Amino acid sequence: MKIAILIQARMSSKRLPGKMLMPVMGQPLIQYLIDRLAPLKNEFPIIITTSIDSTDDVLSDYCRNNNTKCYRSDLHSVYQRFVDAIEFFKLDAFVRITGDSPLIDPEIVKNVIYLYRESGADLATNVFPRSFPKGQSIEVFNAKLFCATLKKITNHSEAEHISEFYYKNSNQFKIENICHSQNFANLQMSVDTPEDFANFKALITNNPTKARSATWLELIDSLKKISDS
Repeated sequence: MKIAILIQARMSSKRLPGKMLMPVMGQPLIQYLIDRLAPLKNEFPIIITTSIDSTDDVLSDYCRNNNTKCYRSDLHSVYQRFVDAIEFFKLDAFVRITGDSPLIDPEIVKNVIYLYRESGADLATNVFPRSFPKGQSIEVFNAKLFCATLKKITNHSEAEHISEFYYKNSNQFKIENICHSQNFANLQMSVDTPEDFANFKALITNNPTKARSATWLELIDSLKKISDS
């Protein structure tokens, strides 16, 4: 079974434009995510999935110059972009992670992939319902079904948020979910706003080693202290 990690990323974010390459201690945001996923890359190729829009040329150039696979397709339909990547790389399944998750925990990724493989799910996730923080969201899709479902995607929201159709029509799919024993759904670990970026920058600056290698649970207290300060 060929499974790849597809990182959804673009430079034209509305709330924080250009965030993928915003530097922290000399390294862009997207690289922290790539580094966090590095323990998985031998088994699951890591591919940045971005658009063909000129605004994403700089992101594509960064990937090329740093030995990271990059696939470019539709800007407006993220769903189509993923379908194109599936067909290009001939995937049986894929892990979808958003580029604004630089503190992603590879162990959660492994656990959701394991759930997908063992359960025969159409979609395995940890957000249905959500108990993990924003920024630790993992979704593993059956690639063949994902492509076949494209014809049912009828509006911009479903095209942009590729799991929306699945969750709205959950009775039509086999969806398996991992829940944590505590509910951290309201905790913010993703980088969506300038405030989020400032918190992430403070975390990296205060303890670079911990921020790169600690588990998500080990990072929670540090982030809370930064947010409260």
